[in-house]
Amino acid sequence: MNAPDLGTLVAVSWLDAHARAQAEQTLEDIAAETLVTYTSYGILVRCDTVVVAVAADARHDDGTRYRGVTYIPIGMVQSITSKQRKKRRPKPAPVETT
Repeated sequence: MNAPDLGTLVAVSWLDAHARAQAEQTLEDIAAETLVTYTSYGILVRCDTVVVAVAADARHDDGTRYRGVTYIPIGMVQSITSKQRKKRRPKPAPVETT
């Protein structure tokens, strides 16, 4: 998977694993079950062959530390999209009228 650089603000879309209660299900019930896609937003702090991790918060006053980290198994990841803002061109200076 071609991912943005670590430290980039990203959106990670991924399939959520889930389980049903211990009730009986037919094969038709199981075949009809759908997966839910979630999107997690944060700072990309890990992306390798095992896991993608995004952090909600970054602390930089005593070295880089993160909190609120979500770890997503790579097999569940559907996409990773950079959400970094592109630098805007400065607005032209207003024209003075006399």
